[in-house]
Amino acid sequence: MSMRLFLDNDSIFTPRESLALALKTGVEEAERRGRIIIEVHGDGRPLSDELLSEPPDNASGIQELRLISADPKLLVAETLMQAADSLRLARQHQSAASDKFLAGDVDSALDEVKNAFGVWQAVRDAFEKSAQVIGPHLFEVRFDVGNGETRVAREDVDALTSALREVRDAMEAQDWSALADAMEYGLSGVVDRWEVMLTAISRAIREGRAGGPTRA
Repeated sequence: MSMRLFLDNDSIFTPRESLALALKTGVEEAERRGRIIIEVHGDGRPLSDELLSEPPDNASGIQELRLISADPKLLVAETLMQAADSLRLARQHQSAASDKFLAGDVDSALDEVKNAFGVWQAVRDAFEKSAQVIGPHLFEVRFDVGNGETRVAREDVDALTSALREVRDAMEAQDWSALADAMEYGLSGVVDRWEVMLTAISRAIREGRAGGPTRA
């Protein structure tokens, strides 16, 4: 039986039994439809990383190859909302770090700093990867912050960079009091900013209002 190729529920023609060619054909068809591939299944099971990274020029024993696609904008919108939700963990770690520094429990406090940094790294990565999908104008999207005021996403990115630099400077100087303040006040304000920014941009993407650098 020859290998059959599907994109979601649509059968796609492939001229010969080649996993490499089938993957290429499916990805190109998804791109033509304005979608991206999020899952690849061979005979009902997720395709291995090995086969995905180096697909052979044969069917590799697979009878049905099914590529699952998604609307990239909706995927980004969901990613940004999940990132916004995860910031509550950053806030918890930051507050705990500040309390432990002030109590003199430096080792435990530094663990909390590390945990907070881990959350922030994941959040920033999510935003940057979203920009790769949506386009670099994501950094320039303007959004409403209330009271008739607006802000551009890049301002919040810069605010995070500045706050993290302040934390690192205090760590290098082993100024635990300054580090406690940086975690409790400096980064806390950035959490507030990013929660607003990520939520607003996610909503704008869902509503089709984040298509260019000056729209929210």
